[in-house]
Amino acid sequence: MARKIEELSGHVIVAGLGRVGRQATQELQEAGTPFVIVDPGETAMRAAEERGYLLLHGDATEDTVLERAGIHRARGLIVTTANDATNMYIVLSARVLNPGLHIVTRAVDEASVTKLIRAGANRAISPYAIGGHRLAHPSSALPSSTSSSRRCVGERGPRHRGRGGGAREPHPGQNA
Repeated sequence: MARKIEELSGHVIVAGLGRVGRQATQELQEAGTPFVIVDPGETAMRAAEERGYLLLHGDATEDTVLERAGIHRARGLIVTTANDATNMYIVLSARVLNPGLHIVTRAVDEASVTKLIRAGANRAISPYAIGGHRLAHPSSALPSSTSSSRRCVGERGPRHRGRGGGAREPHPGQNA
């Protein structure tokens, strides 16, 4: 498996194979995007093996583990752990190791979205906020108000000034 990981280039690293990580890897697999999972858990090892996924058994907060996952050759990182402090540590390390990497991270607490963006994530997403929004507005595919969007998703981009939410795509039918 180590040799297959070493051969990857332009791939995505997924840090964490819990519920959110499993969904992310399923989406990557369906899209035909090469990826490697980094997770220290035995359950993750079994789940990855069952699905035929590449897995590096280790802690993504450690630079050497990210380097073994090919962080310098990767095009993206998806951070899915259930702990915002861990997510922030992974984002900070990854941003230093590969400044051009596209980083998307889970934010467990909505208040962490802005901090994760400041730490170097391109996007920070709160699955609970998005889920709650969609449950309350089942016909809506995208958040329809700026305030809801800022609570659910933060982005780093040309309009990002280091404060609050961030840039977002307008809702269909809504002026930009």
